Amino acid sequence: MGYDKENRMTVRRDAAQVIAYAFAYDSLKRNEQSGALITTLVWGGSNYVGDVT
Repeated sequence: MGYDKENRMTVRRDAAQVIAYAFAYDSLKRNEQSGALITTLVWGGSNYVGDVT
C-alpha cells in the first residue's frame, strides 16, 4: 500500500490488481483507477452522492 503526506491511501496492491486513489485539495477522494477502469466519485459539499464509471 502507498500513502501520501496526508496519510491517505493512494495505492492498494494485492495479488490480482493495483488500485490507485486520487484526492482533491479538500481531502475528499475524487477517483479510483483499476487498470483502464476509472470511477469518479461525486460529492455534494462533503456528502457522498454517488459515482460515475
